[in-house]
Formats: sequence, C-alpha cells, structure tokens
Amino acid sequence: MSTKFAVSVRVGAGILMVSLMSFLSTAKWLKEIVYFDPRAVGTNKITRYLMRFDSLKRVLPDRGVMGYISDASVPSDSGKVQDIRRYYLTQYALSPLIILDTPYCKQVIGNFHETEIDSQTYRQWNVEVLAKFDGVVWLLNKNVK
Repeated sequence: MSTKFAVSVRVGAGILMVSLMSFLSTAKWLKEIVYFDPRAVGTNKITRYLMRFDSLKRVLPDRGVMGYISDASVPSDSGKVQDIRRYYLTQYALSPLIILDTPYCKQVIGNFHETEIDSQTYRQWNVEVLAKFDGVVWLLNKNVK
C-alpha cells in the first residue's frame, strides 16, 4: 500500500508541476496581451521603413523584374557589400515585382540613406535618375550604349 501511495504522490506532484508551469507560461502571455497598445500598430520601425516605397509602388508595373542598388552597394576588394536587410525589405515592399541585387536591369530601384547622393555613386552603374520618391528611393533607368 505504501508503494502505491508513493507512486500516486509522485504522479500527483508531476501533474501539479506541469500544471503550474503551464499556468505560468499562460500568465506571461496574457500579461503581454493586457499591455498591448493598439495605437502602436503601424508605427514600428519596419512598417515606417516600408512606407517609403508607397509612392514608388504606385508608378511601377504590377509584374516584372527590376534591379537594385543602394549606397551600401559599393564595390570592394571582397566583392559587393550591401545592407541585406534593406534589400530584403525592398523585395517585400515591392512584391510581386522581382527585385534582383544587380544594377544591370533595364530599370533599377535606388534605395539610399541620404536624400542627396553624389552623382558618382549611381553613375558608376551607368544609370540615370527617372524619379525620386521621398528623396531616398529613386527610380533609375539603365543607360544603353
């Protein structure tokens, strides 16, 4: 009888421990919901960053392939260095367009940190500026020689 009692106590303690851990996990999750601020929706860093492409997207075709350059895409001895996060967010913002990480397409998206860029920065890729959107996102056209 004592072994049966010891087993049931261990089983009961195990069930109690699992229940307690489950409750604590749920309580933490519920605490986050209680402190949720609906005014914060749409004001996070990523959403604000994606909004820079809204004006550009209105003038682009629904489908197609475009190139991509940025002021982080400068040639170096180790190859092209770029801010991969900004590139992926550009792809996401402009989907379903296909954005290739190359300046060698007929049209190219320029994604820059600054509103004014030295002309050498984009002319090194043999492109001309068609339009600027919010100063930092440019639509560029490949010069054909």
